[in-house]
Amino acid sequence: MFGNPRHLATGLVRTLVVASSTLAILLVCFAIYQYTQLEHDAPPRATTDGGGYGVLCWHVYGEISASETPDRLLYIDNATALEFKKPKDYGDVARGSAETYAMKLRNNSASLTASTVQLIAEALFQGSGAWYDFDEGSGFTATLSLASSIANGADSPVITVRRITPDAEALGLHEGRLQVSVGSWA
Repeated sequence: MFGNPRHLATGLVRTLVVASSTLAILLVCFAIYQYTQLEHDAPPRATTDGGGYGVLCWHVYGEISASETPDRLLYIDNATALEFKKPKDYGDVARGSAETYAMKLRNNSASLTASTVQLIAEALFQGSGAWYDFDEGSGFTATLSLASSIANGADSPVITVRRITPDAEALGLHEGRLQVSVGSWA
């Protein structure tokens, strides 16, 4: 009447796992909220609105299964021709310094071309200026729109990414994120 009991058990287990994972995330969010409402002995860190403690952002990342080849662009280190698997670490840098590195974007799609590709740097810390800019051969700009499409399996032209640390920047940990947007896949 209800089908194979083994399939019912598998579906029930999957439902329980998803429900308990969702509950765990909600409990963590609530704990973070409660923590932000408490008085602390340490001085509050700066937030974008200028007051007290707070969660500025929450990043959730996934992993692609081994059998999956999605339509996406990969960040390729121009020196090693390998995909960037970890964040680029500049180490300890001096105020007023600059550093560049060369990279490419590789179209991982099996059949589609990426058109109208744009690169934007987003700063993930307080008081940041224009820390990152890009050059594809025509001069550095804060936002780079690639001149050509990237065919399936092909690489973009070399893109130079420049990090500029302002003279008056506060000491501490700083982080940026490089975002790539694709206008269309065809």
